[in-house]
Amino acid sequence: MIHLEKKIIYIANPKTGSDAIRGYLQRTPGFQSERQFLDRERLFEVCMENDFPNKSWLCVDDQLEHLPAFLYQAYLRSVHNIDMAEFTVFSTVRNPWLKAISAFKYSLTNNHGVSSEQVNQDNEVLITLFREYIQHTSAWKGYQYIYPDYVHLRNYQYMCLGPDDKDLCNQIFDIKETPLIPSYLQTLGVECLPVIPRTNTIQKGNPKNRQKFFNDEARRIIYEANIKSIDKFGYTFDEIG
Repeated sequence: MIHLEKKIIYIANPKTGSDAIRGYLQRTPGFQSERQFLDRERLFEVCMENDFPNKSWLCVDDQLEHLPAFLYQAYLRSVHNIDMAEFTVFSTVRNPWLKAISAFKYSLTNNHGVSSEQVNQDNEVLITLFREYIQHTSAWKGYQYIYPDYVHLRNYQYMCLGPDDKDLCNQIFDIKETPLIPSYLQTLGVECLPVIPRTNTIQKGNPKNRQKFFNDEARRIIYEANIKSIDKFGYTFDEIG
């Protein structure tokens, strides 16, 4: 989501309350969605020019709303001759182990037709599938399917170098801090509603069973894919319940 007049960009980091925030911004005058703002042919050209990975994934309709910060940066520079440093860029994050479980359940319900009731049973079959899911996506580097923060929030050129990757966001909220976003926008001169309505009311399963999803390997994979966010926000495995 982008507000050209106020020079604000929201990076919709998946599985961090982004549906609710996007819905809220769509009702806020001045904000445009990626589908409204982006020229898709030019976006694909920017991907090709910069040798960005997952070109088709980044350009299909239902993924435009999760456009990563590094691609926003390249698009603004290439198509509009705008430096993204002129914008205030914000996003949200979440405990990465919880985020991985949420991404897995989302994949089952939206891509494989599994009912929400089945997904929230948290039985041994589901737990085994989850561990295979994490190990499989890690094995072939399909990290977008477990949505680590570095894919969405960081500079691609630095990201590829490893430890020197840099966030492109000026402000990052933990998902529990989402209620602070309206007042944050007001300080930036945006006239907006005082509260972000909740959009996801689906039961998330038994919070006491969350650690059971992870064996040592799955726990390590999530840690290594999100070590920057873990260090920055103090996330721990024990807090997931």
